[in-house]
Amino acid sequence: MKQLNYHLDLITPAFCGGAAPEAEAEIRASAIRGQLRWWIRALGGFARLAGKPIEEQAALVFGKAGAASPLVVRVAPLPGFPPLVSQARANADDLRAGPGTALGYALFPLRSAPRPDRRGPRLPEPDERRRGVMWPKPMRFALQLLWHGPAEMAGDIHALASVFGHLGGLGFRSRRGFGALAFAPDSPTPPLALADALAAFSPTGQPPVVVCRLGTAAGDWRGATESLLSWLRSWRQHGQMSRRWDARANTWLQTSAEQRAALRSQPGFRYARRDHNEGLDAQGARASYPDP
Repeated sequence: MKQLNYHLDLITPAFCGGAAPEAEAEIRASAIRGQLRWWIRALGGFARLAGKPIEEQAALVFGKAGAASPLVVRVAPLPGFPPLVSQARANADDLRAGPGTALGYALFPLRSAPRPDRRGPRLPEPDERRRGVMWPKPMRFALQLLWHGPAEMAGDIHALASVFGHLGGLGFRSRRGFGALAFAPDSPTPPLALADALAAFSPTGQPPVVVCRLGTAAGDWRGATESLLSWLRSWRQHGQMSRRWDARANTWLQTSAEQRAALRSQPGFRYARRDHNEGLDAQGARASYPDP
């Protein structure tokens, strides 16, 4: 058996809900198991098992019907740090993530602003849009992995945990920068460097992993997250950059030419526009679109 013990820090607010996500946040071993399984798939499987289908590789680590998992995942609080269950609740307004902001873009399901077209079911009141959040600072917890599988794969499990700790997150909107993790400096099992951890995975069909260093001060979660979201937003928004909804005035407001030019100069915009226009072409609607 191989035992791996890590200490992880939460570096951004984590909406990691348990059985009642509206009432409390909870760091659970089952959620981390799910994240580890996701990373195996996202990275194309282990290089050691190249040639085996991803489903078989996942079954070797996480088990399947009739076969127990050789990987045991445990989490525990650390002395001097908060417990792993929090009754704190927050919505976008509490995090100063209003419409038109990068944080508001990521947390739009928790915003209290009404829908522009006023259609659909009744919108929740602001308090109903709150979810349990894990955000006492500092927040650190212990993650223990017990590997009962083949000894030669213990290094692969360590690489998997290292990728998760470097790039992973927990909870609602974790792929938008919330619930982000980092290894504590005093982690009992030192993680692999990210490049070394990624080398344990198969390059066949593996999407590139892009890591950018954000020019923000250490510990500035808001600045770092906003920078990341601004970059991400440029890949996903296209025509919406031309205007924004003003809930107070109950109308659309056009952005200035300078703002549009700045937004459209972002690196992902030309790809988002191409994707958008190809969709219009498939519908035969390009000619009717006012800003192709």
